[in-house]
Amino acid sequence: MQALLSGKPVHVTDLKSRFGDLPGGPWPDAPSEAMVCPIVVADQTHSAVLIMGVNSCVKLDDQYRGFVDVFSVQLAAAFNTLESLEKVKQRARELSELDAAKTRFFSNVSHELRTPLTLILGPVEDCLSLNVPQQAQHYLSIINRNAQRLLKLVNLLLDFSSIEARKMKPHFQPVNLGRYTESLISMFESTFAKADLRLVIGLPPSPLYAYVDTGMWEKIVFNLLSNALKFTLKGEVCVTLLPDGSDSILFSVRDSGVGIAQEELPRVFERFHRVEGSAGRTYEGTGIGLALTQELVKLHGGALNIASELGVGTTLTVLLPCNMNHMSSWEVERLVNMGALSDAAEACEARINDEATMGMIKRSAHPSVAQLFVKEADQWVGSQGNNDEEEVSSG
Repeated sequence: MQALLSGKPVHVTDLKSRFGDLPGGPWPDAPSEAMVCPIVVADQTHSAVLIMGVNSCVKLDDQYRGFVDVFSVQLAAAFNTLESLEKVKQRARELSELDAAKTRFFSNVSHELRTPLTLILGPVEDCLSLNVPQQAQHYLSIINRNAQRLLKLVNLLLDFSSIEARKMKPHFQPVNLGRYTESLISMFESTFAKADLRLVIGLPPSPLYAYVDTGMWEKIVFNLLSNALKFTLKGEVCVTLLPDGSDSILFSVRDSGVGIAQEELPRVFERFHRVEGSAGRTYEGTGIGLALTQELVKLHGGALNIASELGVGTTLTVLLPCNMNHMSSWEVERLVNMGALSDAAEACEARINDEATMGMIKRSAHPSVAQLFVKEADQWVGSQGNNDEEEVSSG
């Protein structure tokens, strides 16, 4: 206790009379003296003492005392390191639990919102198809437009929470990626025309085969196209799909939009991050789109990269593998069982010449997903892009 209170080593003598015979270890003579050194961790919430027996064959001089001091200091440092590591682990556990709780919350709330939104949209769309008065048509259009926008956000949150909870698993299939991507881009052609933007499409003349989850790929394409449309006020958007060597494909979306400052580039794929002050067709946004796109690309074993210059434009590039190395063992086994024994080209060969199959691939973009993206983009560029509050007040 004296050592703890004073914070200095205490020399204890006459150990034999106090404690009897003590073990001497490999030495024949038991120690008769000891040094009691305080060990205090950095936050001083835990304290201990180090008791070191003094070698009876060595004089307890300044050099010996210096050795005891150095040893006790090193031991205290080791305890402090362990204490710090334990705090870091505890903090990591708390953050992990908080993140899991947040993910569950997003998922639960999104599920609860999607059902009533779907029930709202059905009757509203039915009413819009009827011969209703013009003012009622106007208000129903506002309800429909904003419900569609909210449903798109809910779907984004559900996708993101599924990825964070590691519940979203890609279902790969061999696809002629050139033809499939062309069918997805074609859904945006009229929107780009309304926006008075040139949509330049560069696809290879020969087929490009890859293993993709078609539902995830459509979200990747739609997110990149809508992002380019949103921040490109004039000029063009160039979309290319090209082979990159023998085992990968490059999908690129380049625009002549407002661009992004260099200091913002490292954060563009962060969740909920938005570049403040960027001029665009709308100021709406959650900062989820590009973060979700990056996660979907990663699930394909690929990488999403960005290059941008303020006032010049932005290029987003997806590097996608063509082989099966990124797939789980059960996915490979499933593809082997369905006949994809070597590569995507061979697996697709029988399907590509089948017009019914290609028709299925072209239609595989789920109508609701495509509809939500295209309708939102139409809202940005069309007469419906006006602020809804202003529309209501002027109605």
